[in-house]
Amino acid sequence: MFSFFMSKNERSLRMVMYEKHSFNIHTRTFSRGYWFMKILIE
Repeated sequence: MFSFFMSKNERSLRMVMYEKHSFNIHTRTFSRGYWFMKILIE
């Protein structure tokens, strides 16, 4: 099971993964000027 969370300033991304009865949290912070594409579901 994976869950992704993005910070309000869109510079940090956090992935929470659950497997083998434990939670793992991975955090990635991107440099200034890096932009994510926004996905719109209609």
